[in-house]
Amino acid sequence: MKPQGAENYLASGWAFLPARQEPADAIILTYEIAGQEPTIFEFNNGWFPRPDVAAQIGYHKNDSFLGWTAQFSLMQLPPGEVKITAWALDATTGKAFQLAGSQIIKK
Repeated sequence: MKPQGAENYLASGWAFLPARQEPADAIILTYEIAGQEPTIFEFNNGWFPRPDVAAQIGYHKNDSFLGWTAQFSLMQLPPGEVKITAWALDATTGKAFQLAGSQIIKK
């Protein structure tokens, strides 16, 4: 995640659903306060090609839109320190799979 000014952040990465052999249907961002369950606060708002990742994982379809971006504001988060995590959504099963990495943000 990269700061975009004083109040905004840009999260990005890539996601693939191995069981379906397809890109994720959506990306969900959650925040977590110590000792509590994660809370959904944002969805991705863009996809972009990642031919490098497609080649690495052996995804050979013309659609290599595996990269994603999500913008959010600190105003969407509660006060204090929270852990931000991204999840890949499989809309067919209704399950979300946690992606690697997370970031701590203090508001």
